[in-house]
Amino acid sequence: KAADADVNFTQYSRLAIIFPSSSCSWAGLAEVGCGTISSADGSVTGSTAWMLSTYFTSTDNGVKLANHELGHNLGLHHSSSRDFGTEALGAPGTAGTLNEYGDVFSSMGSWNLGHYPAPHKKMLKWMTEGATIRTVTSNGSFSVQPFELSAGTLQALKIQRGTGSSNWVWLEYRQLVGNYDSTLGLQISSGATIHYEDSTTGIHSHLLDYTPETSSWSDPALASTKSWTDPYTNLSISITGATSSSLNVDVTYGPIPCVTAAPAVTLSPWNPSVYAGNNVIYTVSVANNDSAGCTARSFDLSSSLPSSWPTSLSQSLLTLSPSSSASVSMTKSVPTGTAPATYSVDASAQNAGDIGTGLANVTVVPAPPPLTITLPVLNPTYPQNSTVPITATVLQNSSPVSGASVTFTLTRPDKSTATKTIVTGSNGQATWSYKINPKAIKGTYTVTAQTTYGSQSATASAITFTVQ
Repeated sequence: KAADADVNFTQYSRLAIIFPSSSCSWAGLAEVGCGTISSADGSVTGSTAWMLSTYFTSTDNGVKLANHELGHNLGLHHSSSRDFGTEALGAPGTAGTLNEYGDVFSSMGSWNLGHYPAPHKKMLKWMTEGATIRTVTSNGSFSVQPFELSAGTLQALKIQRGTGSSNWVWLEYRQLVGNYDSTLGLQISSGATIHYEDSTTGIHSHLLDYTPETSSWSDPALASTKSWTDPYTNLSISITGATSSSLNVDVTYGPIPCVTAAPAVTLSPWNPSVYAGNNVIYTVSVANNDSAGCTARSFDLSSSLPSSWPTSLSQSLLTLSPSSSASVSMTKSVPTGTAPATYSVDASAQNAGDIGTGLANVTVVPAPPPLTITLPVLNPTYPQNSTVPITATVLQNSSPVSGASVTFTLTRPDKSTATKTIVTGSNGQATWSYKINPKAIKGTYTVTAQTTYGSQSATASAITFTVQ
Protein backbone atom coordinates (compact mmCIF):
# COMPACT_ATOMS: atom_id res chain seq x y z
CA LYS A 1 0.00 0.00 0.00
CA ALA A 2 2.88 2.39 0.82
CA ALA A 3 3.97 2.31 -2.83
CA ASP A 4 0.54 3.34 -4.07
CA ALA A 5 0.05 6.81 -5.49
CA ASP A 6 -2.53 7.70 -2.81
CA VAL A 7 0.09 7.47 0.00
CA ASN A 8 1.45 10.90 0.96
CA PHE A 9 5.07 10.26 1.93
CA THR A 10 5.44 13.72 3.51
CA GLN A 11 3.37 12.44 6.43
CA TYR A 12 6.04 9.92 7.41
CA SER A 13 9.58 10.24 8.81
CA ARG A 14 10.61 6.55 8.82
CA LEU A 15 10.58 4.41 5.70
CA ALA A 16 11.07 0.65 6.24
CA ILE A 17 11.58 -1.32 3.04
CA ILE A 18 11.09 -5.08 3.49
CA PHE A 19 12.09 -6.94 0.36
CA PRO A 20 12.88 -10.45 -0.84
CA SER A 21 16.38 -11.31 -2.02
CA SER A 22 18.61 -14.33 -2.18
CA SER A 23 21.82 -12.49 -3.07
CA CYS A 24 22.34 -10.08 -0.14
CA SER A 25 25.09 -10.88 2.35
CA TRP A 26 23.37 -8.87 5.08
CA ALA A 27 20.06 -9.05 6.91
CA GLY A 28 19.44 -5.32 7.01
CA LEU A 29 20.88 -1.84 6.48
CA ALA A 30 19.76 1.49 7.88
CA GLU A 31 20.61 5.18 7.88
CA VAL A 32 21.73 6.58 11.23
CA GLY A 33 19.47 9.53 12.01
CA CYS A 34 17.53 11.63 9.56
CA GLY A 35 18.36 12.96 6.13
CA THR A 36 16.47 14.13 3.05
CA ILE A 37 14.42 11.56 1.13
CA SER A 38 13.08 12.35 -2.33
CA SER A 39 9.61 11.13 -3.21
CA ALA A 40 6.91 11.86 -5.76
CA ASP A 41 5.23 13.94 -3.06
CA GLY A 42 8.31 16.09 -2.51
CA SER A 43 11.30 16.02 -0.13
CA VAL A 44 10.84 14.27 3.18
CA THR A 45 13.01 14.62 6.28
CA GLY A 46 13.42 11.12 7.61
CA SER A 47 15.42 7.90 7.45
CA THR A 48 15.24 4.59 5.62
CA ALA A 49 15.84 0.99 6.64
CA TRP A 50 16.15 -1.99 4.29
CA MET A 51 15.34 -5.44 5.74
CA LEU A 52 15.15 -8.87 4.14
CA SER A 53 11.69 -10.43 4.25
CA THR A 54 13.04 -13.90 5.02
CA TYR A 55 13.84 -12.79 8.57
CA PHE A 56 10.21 -11.96 9.24
CA THR A 57 9.04 -15.56 8.95
CA SER A 58 10.07 -15.84 12.62
CA THR A 59 8.69 -13.37 15.15
CA ASP A 60 11.90 -13.36 17.19
CA ASN A 61 14.11 -12.76 14.17
CA GLY A 62 11.80 -10.06 12.85
CA VAL A 63 11.88 -8.22 16.19
CA LYS A 64 15.68 -8.54 16.48
CA LEU A 65 16.20 -7.17 12.97
CA ALA A 66 13.62 -4.36 13.15
CA ASN A 67 14.74 -3.27 16.61
CA HIS A 68 18.35 -3.01 15.41
CA GLU A 69 17.81 -1.26 12.06
CA LEU A 70 15.09 1.10 13.29
CA GLY A 71 17.32 1.93 16.25
CA HIS A 72 19.81 3.26 13.68
CA ASN A 73 17.00 5.31 12.12
CA LEU A 74 16.32 6.82 15.54
CA GLY A 75 19.95 7.95 15.76
CA LEU A 76 21.65 5.12 17.66
CA HIS A 77 24.91 3.49 16.70
CA HIS A 78 25.98 0.00 17.76
CA SER A 79 26.16 -1.37 21.29
CA SER A 80 29.79 -2.42 21.58
CA SER A 81 31.84 -4.17 24.23
CA ARG A 82 35.01 -2.55 25.54
CA ASP A 83 37.64 -4.95 26.84
CA PHE A 84 40.46 -3.90 29.19
CA GLY A 85 42.02 -7.34 29.61
CA THR A 86 42.45 -8.27 33.26
CA GLU A 87 40.70 -5.09 34.42
CA ALA A 88 37.02 -4.20 34.22
CA LEU A 89 38.01 -0.64 33.26
CA GLY A 90 41.42 0.72 32.32
CA ALA A 91 43.01 4.05 33.11
CA PRO A 92 41.23 7.20 31.90
CA GLY A 93 42.18 7.87 28.29
CA THR A 94 42.90 4.19 27.59
CA ALA A 95 41.10 2.93 24.50
CA GLY A 96 40.80 -0.75 25.39
CA THR A 97 39.66 -3.21 22.72
CA LEU A 98 36.32 -2.52 21.07
CA ASN A 99 34.06 -5.19 19.60
CA GLU A 100 31.58 -3.27 17.44
CA TYR A 101 28.68 -5.67 18.06
CA GLY A 102 30.02 -7.05 21.35
CA ASP A 103 27.08 -6.20 23.65
CA VAL A 104 25.01 -9.40 23.66
CA PHE A 105 22.35 -7.85 25.91
CA SER A 106 21.28 -4.99 23.61
CA SER A 107 19.57 -5.35 20.25
CA MET A 108 21.93 -2.65 18.98
CA GLY A 109 24.73 -5.16 19.56
CA SER A 110 24.84 -8.73 18.36
CA TRP A 111 21.73 -10.71 17.39
CA ASN A 112 19.47 -10.62 20.49
CA LEU A 113 16.17 -9.31 21.90
CA GLY A 114 17.62 -7.18 24.70
CA HIS A 115 16.46 -3.67 25.61
CA TYR A 116 18.52 -0.73 24.47
CA PRO A 117 21.00 0.19 27.27
CA ALA A 118 20.43 3.21 29.49
CA PRO A 119 22.77 5.60 27.56
CA HIS A 120 20.81 4.88 24.37
CA LYS A 121 17.43 5.26 26.08
CA LYS A 122 18.64 8.60 27.41
CA MET A 123 19.53 9.71 23.84
CA LEU A 124 16.00 8.78 22.74
CA LYS A 125 14.48 10.58 25.77
CA TRP A 126 12.81 7.32 26.77
CA MET A 127 14.59 7.81 30.09
CA THR A 128 15.10 11.24 31.60
CA GLU A 129 17.26 12.82 34.26
CA GLY A 130 15.54 13.08 37.63
CA ALA A 131 12.68 10.71 36.76
CA THR A 132 14.39 7.46 35.75
CA ILE A 133 18.09 8.49 35.67
CA ARG A 134 20.11 9.91 38.56
CA THR A 135 23.48 11.59 37.99
CA VAL A 136 25.80 10.70 40.87
CA THR A 137 28.81 12.84 41.80
CA SER A 138 28.98 12.26 45.58
CA ASN A 139 28.52 9.49 48.11
CA GLY A 140 25.11 7.90 48.20
CA SER A 141 22.96 4.78 48.47
CA PHE A 142 20.42 4.02 45.76
CA SER A 143 17.69 1.53 44.97
CA VAL A 144 17.53 0.84 41.22
CA GLN A 145 14.42 -0.70 39.67
CA PRO A 146 14.74 -3.30 36.88
CA PHE A 147 14.58 -2.07 33.31
CA GLU A 148 11.69 -4.32 32.47
CA LEU A 149 9.22 -2.90 34.99
CA SER A 150 7.04 0.12 34.28
CA ALA A 151 8.99 3.36 34.10
CA GLY A 152 8.50 6.07 36.65
CA THR A 153 11.05 5.21 39.30
CA LEU A 154 14.85 5.17 39.31
CA GLN A 155 16.16 2.73 36.66
CA ALA A 156 19.72 3.91 35.94
CA LEU A 157 22.63 5.68 37.59
CA LYS A 158 25.03 7.89 35.64
CA ILE A 159 28.05 7.82 37.97
CA GLN A 160 30.96 10.22 37.63
CA ARG A 161 34.20 8.29 37.28
CA GLY A 162 36.11 10.01 40.07
CA THR A 163 35.94 13.51 41.47
CA GLY A 164 36.09 16.14 38.72
CA SER A 165 36.12 13.59 35.89
CA SER A 166 34.37 14.06 32.53
CA ASN A 167 33.96 10.28 32.17
CA TRP A 168 30.96 8.28 33.38
CA VAL A 169 29.89 4.74 34.25
CA TRP A 170 26.22 3.94 33.60
CA LEU A 171 24.65 1.37 35.93
CA GLU A 172 21.37 -0.44 35.21
CA TYR A 173 19.56 -3.56 36.48
CA ARG A 174 18.23 -6.30 34.19
CA GLN A 175 15.79 -9.07 35.13
CA LEU A 176 14.60 -12.03 33.06
CA VAL A 177 11.12 -10.55 32.68
CA GLY A 178 8.84 -10.11 29.65
CA ASN A 179 9.09 -11.33 26.08
CA TYR A 180 12.50 -9.81 25.45
CA ASP A 181 14.89 -9.66 28.39
CA SER A 182 13.64 -13.07 29.51
CA THR A 183 15.79 -14.45 26.70
CA LEU A 184 19.01 -13.08 28.19
CA GLY A 185 21.43 -15.21 30.23
CA LEU A 186 21.02 -15.75 33.95
CA GLN A 187 24.23 -13.98 35.03
CA ILE A 188 23.05 -10.59 33.73
CA SER A 189 20.20 -10.64 36.27
CA SER A 190 22.53 -11.23 39.23
CA GLY A 191 23.63 -7.63 39.63
CA ALA A 192 24.51 -4.38 37.85
CA THR A 193 25.09 -4.05 34.11
CA ILE A 194 27.59 -1.23 33.56
CA HIS A 195 28.48 0.79 30.46
CA TYR A 196 31.26 3.35 30.04
CA GLU A 197 31.09 6.80 28.51
CA ASP A 198 34.11 8.93 27.64
CA SER A 199 35.08 11.28 24.82
CA THR A 200 35.27 8.39 22.33
CA THR A 201 31.84 6.86 22.98
CA GLY A 202 29.69 9.18 20.87
CA ILE A 203 26.37 7.59 19.91
CA HIS A 204 27.66 4.08 20.58
CA SER A 205 27.31 2.39 23.95
CA HIS A 206 30.27 0.55 25.52
CA LEU A 207 29.55 -2.47 27.75
CA LEU A 208 32.14 -3.32 30.43
CA ASP A 209 32.98 -6.77 31.80
CA TYR A 210 33.01 -6.97 35.60
CA THR A 211 34.17 -10.59 35.53
CA PRO A 212 37.39 -10.04 33.57
CA GLU A 213 38.82 -13.26 34.99
CA THR A 214 36.64 -15.17 32.50
CA SER A 215 37.01 -14.93 28.72
CA SER A 216 33.23 -14.80 28.16
CA TRP A 217 31.13 -11.70 27.56
CA SER A 218 27.97 -13.52 28.68
CA ASP A 219 28.73 -12.75 32.35
CA PRO A 220 29.55 -9.02 32.59
CA ALA A 221 27.39 -8.06 35.61
CA LEU A 222 28.83 -6.77 38.88
CA ALA A 223 26.96 -9.29 41.00
CA SER A 224 25.14 -8.76 44.27
CA THR A 225 27.44 -8.48 47.33
CA LYS A 226 30.35 -7.62 45.03
CA SER A 227 32.28 -4.33 45.00
CA TRP A 228 34.50 -2.60 42.50
CA THR A 229 37.11 -0.01 43.43
CA ASP A 230 38.46 1.95 40.50
CA PRO A 231 42.26 1.66 40.74
CA TYR A 232 42.68 4.91 38.83
CA THR A 233 40.19 7.23 40.57
CA ASN A 234 38.56 7.56 43.99
CA LEU A 235 35.32 5.83 42.92
CA SER A 236 33.96 2.65 44.53
CA ILE A 237 30.69 0.88 43.69
CA SER A 238 29.18 -1.79 45.94
CA ILE A 239 26.14 -3.95 45.15
CA THR A 240 24.71 -4.51 48.63
CA GLY A 241 21.64 -6.49 47.67
CA ALA A 242 19.41 -7.62 44.83
CA THR A 243 15.80 -8.77 44.60
CA SER A 244 13.42 -9.23 41.71
CA SER A 245 12.21 -5.67 42.20
CA SER A 246 15.33 -3.65 43.08
CA LEU A 247 19.11 -3.48 43.20
CA ASN A 248 20.75 -1.73 46.15
CA VAL A 249 23.86 0.24 45.23
CA ASP A 250 26.36 2.21 47.33
CA VAL A 251 28.55 4.78 45.56
CA THR A 252 31.58 6.09 47.46
CA TYR A 253 34.21 8.70 46.59
CA GLY A 254 37.28 8.23 48.78
CA PRO A 255 40.70 9.84 48.75
CA ILE A 256 42.06 10.27 45.25
CA PRO A 257 44.72 7.56 44.69
CA CYS A 258 48.12 8.17 43.19
CA VAL A 259 48.72 6.13 40.06
CA THR A 260 51.94 7.01 38.25
CA ALA A 261 52.30 6.64 34.51
CA ALA A 262 54.85 7.24 31.80
CA PRO A 263 54.92 10.87 30.64
CA ALA A 264 53.83 11.79 27.12
CA VAL A 265 56.53 13.36 24.94
CA THR A 266 55.99 15.07 21.58
CA LEU A 267 58.36 16.87 19.22
CA SER A 268 57.73 19.58 16.67
CA PRO A 269 58.32 20.31 13.88
CA TRP A 270 57.81 16.82 12.56
CA ASN A 271 60.37 16.72 9.74
CA PRO A 272 62.38 19.90 9.15
CA SER A 273 64.98 20.18 6.40
CA VAL A 274 68.53 21.30 7.13
CA TYR A 275 71.96 21.48 5.50
CA ALA A 276 74.90 19.55 6.89
CA GLY A 277 76.89 21.76 9.24
CA ASN A 278 73.82 23.70 10.41
CA ASN A 279 71.51 23.41 13.42
CA VAL A 280 67.86 22.41 13.70
CA ILE A 281 65.69 23.37 16.68
CA TYR A 282 62.77 21.34 18.06
CA THR A 283 60.14 22.08 20.67
CA VAL A 284 59.90 19.15 23.10
CA SER A 285 56.60 19.00 25.02
CA VAL A 286 56.26 16.79 28.10
CA ALA A 287 52.97 15.97 29.85
CA ASN A 288 52.71 14.37 33.30
CA ASN A 289 50.14 11.54 33.04
CA ASP A 290 50.04 10.75 36.76
CA SER A 291 46.63 10.67 38.43
CA ALA A 292 45.37 13.67 40.39
CA GLY A 293 46.27 12.05 43.73
CA CYS A 294 50.01 12.21 43.01
CA THR A 295 52.44 14.97 43.89
CA ALA A 296 54.60 16.74 41.33
CA ARG A 297 57.43 14.74 39.79
CA SER A 298 60.70 15.72 38.10
CA PHE A 299 61.57 14.23 34.73
CA ASP A 300 65.08 13.98 33.28
CA LEU A 301 65.22 14.90 29.60
CA SER A 302 67.59 13.29 27.12
CA SER A 303 68.04 12.42 23.44
CA SER A 304 70.06 9.68 21.77
CA LEU A 305 69.06 9.96 18.10
CA PRO A 306 70.61 10.56 15.66
CA SER A 307 73.59 8.85 17.23
CA SER A 308 76.66 11.08 17.76
CA TRP A 309 74.90 14.31 16.77
CA PRO A 310 75.65 17.06 19.31
CA THR A 311 72.47 17.95 21.27
CA SER A 312 71.66 20.77 23.65
CA LEU A 313 68.47 21.28 25.70
CA SER A 314 67.31 24.60 27.10
CA GLN A 315 66.41 22.62 30.26
CA SER A 316 67.41 19.07 31.16
CA LEU A 317 64.95 18.69 34.07
CA LEU A 318 61.22 19.47 34.22
CA THR A 319 59.11 19.35 37.38
CA LEU A 320 55.43 18.84 36.57
CA SER A 321 52.23 18.39 38.55
CA PRO A 322 49.76 15.69 37.44
CA SER A 323 47.99 16.56 34.16
CA SER A 324 50.28 19.54 33.57
CA SER A 325 52.75 19.99 30.73
CA ALA A 326 55.69 22.14 29.72
CA SER A 327 58.00 22.59 26.75
CA VAL A 328 61.73 23.05 26.22
CA SER A 329 63.79 23.68 23.10
CA MET A 330 66.22 21.09 21.78
CA THR A 331 68.99 21.95 19.30
CA LYS A 332 70.51 19.27 17.09
CA SER A 333 73.78 20.12 15.34
CA VAL A 334 74.17 18.34 12.01
CA PRO A 335 77.80 17.28 11.59
CA THR A 336 79.59 18.59 8.53
CA GLY A 337 79.69 15.93 5.85
CA THR A 338 76.46 14.20 6.93
CA ALA A 339 75.00 12.43 3.90
CA PRO A 340 71.66 13.72 2.58
CA ALA A 341 68.90 11.48 4.02
CA THR A 342 66.06 11.44 6.55
CA TYR A 343 67.12 10.62 10.11
CA SER A 344 65.08 9.73 13.22
CA VAL A 345 65.18 12.16 16.13
CA ASP A 346 64.06 11.30 19.66
CA ALA A 347 63.52 12.92 23.03
CA SER A 348 62.81 11.12 26.29
CA ALA A 349 61.52 12.11 29.71
CA GLN A 350 62.13 9.75 32.64
CA ASN A 351 61.43 9.43 36.33
CA ALA A 352 62.51 6.11 37.84
CA GLY A 353 60.88 3.36 35.75
CA ASP A 354 58.41 5.67 34.00
CA ILE A 355 59.84 6.79 30.67
CA GLY A 356 58.13 8.42 27.71
CA THR A 357 59.71 8.94 24.31
CA GLY A 358 58.68 11.15 21.41
CA LEU A 359 59.90 10.73 17.86
CA ALA A 360 60.33 13.01 14.86
CA ASN A 361 62.56 13.19 11.80
CA VAL A 362 65.08 15.51 10.24
CA THR A 363 65.93 15.56 6.54
CA VAL A 364 69.46 16.57 5.59
CA VAL A 365 69.29 18.04 2.09
CA PRO A 366 72.12 18.51 -0.42
CA ALA A 367 73.96 21.79 0.01
CA PRO A 368 72.93 24.43 -2.54
CA PRO A 369 75.43 25.89 -5.01
CA PRO A 370 77.51 28.67 -3.42
CA LEU A 371 76.52 32.29 -3.71
CA THR A 372 78.70 34.76 -5.58
CA ILE A 373 78.53 38.54 -5.46
CA THR A 374 80.38 40.94 -7.69
CA LEU A 375 80.73 44.72 -7.87
CA PRO A 376 81.21 46.59 -11.15
CA VAL A 377 84.30 48.43 -12.28
CA LEU A 378 83.46 52.07 -11.67
CA ASN A 379 84.73 55.19 -13.39
CA PRO A 380 88.09 55.96 -11.85
CA THR A 381 87.09 59.51 -10.79
CA TYR A 382 83.93 61.41 -9.84
CA PRO A 383 83.53 65.11 -9.08
CA GLN A 384 81.97 66.46 -5.92
CA ASN A 385 78.17 66.79 -6.02
CA SER A 386 77.73 63.79 -8.36
CA THR A 387 76.13 60.34 -8.07
CA VAL A 388 77.98 57.02 -8.15
CA PRO A 389 75.83 54.04 -9.30
CA ILE A 390 77.08 50.97 -7.43
CA THR A 391 75.41 47.74 -8.61
CA ALA A 392 76.00 44.37 -6.94
CA THR A 393 75.11 41.18 -8.82
CA VAL A 394 74.25 38.02 -6.83
CA LEU A 395 74.37 34.66 -8.62
CA GLN A 396 73.92 31.03 -7.66
CA ASN A 397 75.18 28.48 -10.15
CA SER A 398 75.31 31.32 -12.73
CA SER A 399 71.60 32.13 -12.18
CA PRO A 400 70.34 35.44 -10.74
CA VAL A 401 69.21 35.25 -7.10
CA SER A 402 66.07 37.25 -6.33
CA GLY A 403 65.40 38.38 -2.75
CA ALA A 404 68.97 38.27 -1.48
CA SER A 405 69.93 40.91 1.05
CA VAL A 406 72.93 43.02 0.01
CA THR A 407 74.73 45.36 2.43
CA PHE A 408 77.04 47.92 0.85
CA THR A 409 79.80 49.51 2.95
CA LEU A 410 81.61 52.63 1.70
CA THR A 411 84.79 53.79 3.43
CA ARG A 412 85.84 57.42 2.93
CA PRO A 413 89.42 58.74 2.89
CA ASP A 414 89.08 59.81 6.56
CA LYS A 415 88.03 56.21 7.47
CA SER A 416 84.41 57.19 8.16
CA THR A 417 81.83 54.83 6.63
CA ALA A 418 78.36 54.74 5.13
CA THR A 419 76.19 51.63 4.70
CA LYS A 420 73.10 50.74 2.69
CA THR A 421 71.10 47.48 2.56
CA ILE A 422 69.09 46.65 -0.55
CA VAL A 423 67.29 43.45 -1.68
CA THR A 424 68.06 42.06 -5.12
CA GLY A 425 65.40 42.04 -7.82
CA SER A 426 64.52 39.30 -10.28
CA ASN A 427 67.73 40.06 -12.23
CA GLY A 428 69.82 39.34 -9.12
CA GLN A 429 70.97 42.96 -8.86
CA ALA A 430 70.85 45.59 -6.14
CA THR A 431 71.90 49.17 -6.94
CA TRP A 432 72.99 51.88 -4.50
CA SER A 433 73.06 55.33 -6.00
CA TYR A 434 75.59 56.99 -3.73
CA LYS A 435 75.35 60.82 -3.71
CA ILE A 436 78.70 62.58 -3.28
CA ASN A 437 78.36 65.64 -1.09
CA PRO A 438 79.32 69.01 -2.65
CA LYS A 439 81.92 69.37 0.12
CA ALA A 440 82.95 65.72 0.18
CA ILE A 441 86.51 64.86 1.16
CA LYS A 442 88.66 64.35 -1.87
CA GLY A 443 90.60 61.15 -2.19
CA THR A 444 90.07 57.41 -2.59
CA TYR A 445 86.76 55.77 -1.60
CA THR A 446 86.49 51.99 -1.08
CA VAL A 447 83.27 49.98 -1.54
CA THR A 448 82.58 46.43 -0.35
CA ALA A 449 79.35 44.41 -0.35
CA GLN A 450 78.11 41.35 1.51
CA THR A 451 75.03 39.28 0.66
CA THR A 452 72.95 36.79 2.66
CA TYR A 453 70.36 34.40 1.29
CA GLY A 454 68.87 31.80 3.61
CA SER A 455 71.77 30.22 5.45
CA GLN A 456 74.30 31.28 2.81
CA SER A 457 76.46 34.37 2.56
CA ALA A 458 79.16 35.78 0.31
CA THR A 459 81.40 38.85 0.16
CA ALA A 460 82.41 40.80 -2.95
CA SER A 461 85.90 41.98 -3.70
CA ALA A 462 86.38 45.66 -2.91
CA ILE A 463 86.34 48.34 -5.59
CA THR A 464 87.54 51.93 -5.41
CA PHE A 465 86.93 55.30 -6.98
CA THR A 466 88.44 58.76 -6.48
CA VAL A 467 86.65 62.02 -5.70
CA GLN A 468 88.43 65.05 -7.21
